[in-house]
Amino acid sequence: MGKNRYMDGFQCLSTIDNDLVSYLPVGIAVAIAKGDIVQITSGYLALSTVFNTNGYPFHYVALGQNTAAEAVASGTVSCQCIPIQNPYRWMVPVTANALLVQATNVGNMYTLDGSEDGLTIAAATTVNFGFHIEEIDVSARAIAVNAYGYAIGRFLWVAETT
Repeated sequence: MGKNRYMDGFQCLSTIDNDLVSYLPVGIAVAIAKGDIVQITSGYLALSTVFNTNGYPFHYVALGQNTAAEAVASGTVSCQCIPIQNPYRWMVPVTANALLVQATNVGNMYTLDGSEDGLTIAAATTVNFGFHIEEIDVSARAIAVNAYGYAIGRFLWVAETT
């Protein structure tokens, strides 16, 4: 399973195409950690705690990091980011609701947990944008780091039908 390292936030398990990596300006006093979901707001990066319903083109995963003190003014620092790309596989901690279960969670799509670095499995989403779980890691090692385990999958956009 790729890097086999447990961390907060979204960890890319695929090989990243360097042509997709951007250095984007950070908003004032915004602290960004590697693996955070960020979006451009008023021209600068901000943390994203929910997916926009039209979220695909506007969200990024931070590959770099900075402190709030470094972001003394908007644009003072830039953060290395990659746009959320459907083909890439990611691993992310589930930080809300319950332990991941193969028969319940694999195959469903979920949203952020109200923070920028984890998922909630409180309710699956079937339209718009989310994280589609393809595998889970609920090994003893994974649970020792994060009580609810880790989801492995991809970001997906599902158009709403009328």
